[in-house]
Amino acid sequence: MDEAYRLRPFDGFAFSSLWDRTLPLVGLLLARLKPAQRSIATRDMFAKGAAIGWLTFVFRHEIFAHGRFGDRSRHEGEWVLASELQLDDAIRITLSRYNAMTLKDIQQCPRPLSLLFAWQQAGDEEGPRRLLGAHSKSDEGLLQTLEGLTSQINSSDRGIFTVLSRQNIEPFLDYEDATLRVKALTKKAKLKEAATKIMTLIAEGKRY
Repeated sequence: MDEAYRLRPFDGFAFSSLWDRTLPLVGLLLARLKPAQRSIATRDMFAKGAAIGWLTFVFRHEIFAHGRFGDRSRHEGEWVLASELQLDDAIRITLSRYNAMTLKDIQQCPRPLSLLFAWQQAGDEEGPRRLLGAHSKSDEGLLQTLEGLTSQINSSDRGIFTVLSRQNIEPFLDYEDATLRVKALTKKAKLKEAATKIMTLIAEGKRY
C-alpha cells in the first residue's frame, strides 16, 4: 500500500483514493473473523505491517471515528476496529512503533506529516516534539526538519505547489523561533540556498 502511494501520490484530503477504498474492505475482512481471531489480526496488522504510511491512515481514521480526537466520531457500524479495546491495542502498539523510529525513518514514509499528527492525536503529544526538537538543535537539522513539515496546496489557478504553514510547524516546534533562525541562516553562505528555499515556503504558507 505504501509503494502504491509512492507510485501515484494523492492529496491528504482526497476521496476515493486507493487508501480510502481499502477501509471498507479491511472492515469487511475483519468482520468475518471470530472475536478472538479479530483481536489477534488487529494486533498483528499494526505490530507487523510493513506499510506504516497506510497503517497510519487507518489508525487516524479510527482515532477520529471512535471520538478519541476531534469531533468527527462515527456510528459503530462505520468503525474498522470493532471495539474500544481493539483501538486501545492499536494505540499502544502504534505509539511504540512511532517512538522507535528516527526522524529519517519518518521522513521516508509516505505522508510523514500525517504520521506526526497521528502520534500526537493518539495521546503522545510530546513524543514528536522531543524528536523534532532534538533534531532541530543544529542548523542543518532545523532545515531538514522543516522540509519534512511541508504540505501541498491544490489551487485552481496555480495547480499543485508546496507550502510550509504555521499550522504544520507550531504543533512540533516554536514557530517564531524557527522562522527567526531560518531567516538568520539565509545570511550564511553554506546554508543560504536551503534556508532561502525554506523561507520562500514559509512565505507561501502565510498566503494560504
